Amino acid sequence: MQSFGGQPTAQVLSGYVTVDGFLFPTRREIVPRDQDGTPVAGPVLIGMTFTDIEVVNVRA
Repeated sequence: MQSFGGQPTAQVLSGYVTVDGFLFPTRREIVPRDQDGTPVAGPVLIGMTFTDIEVVNVRA
């Protein structure tokens, strides 16, 4: 169970793009959730937006 300052939270992913055949969310939001685990339509506690996604093949 995730929480933010004791408040139960949910992670909401959106804005999916395909890069080199892989699907990535470009937006991640951490929002409060109800007791049943449903995200609450309310304040975004933490919001992240990802741009310029690149897939890199790294070999050791």
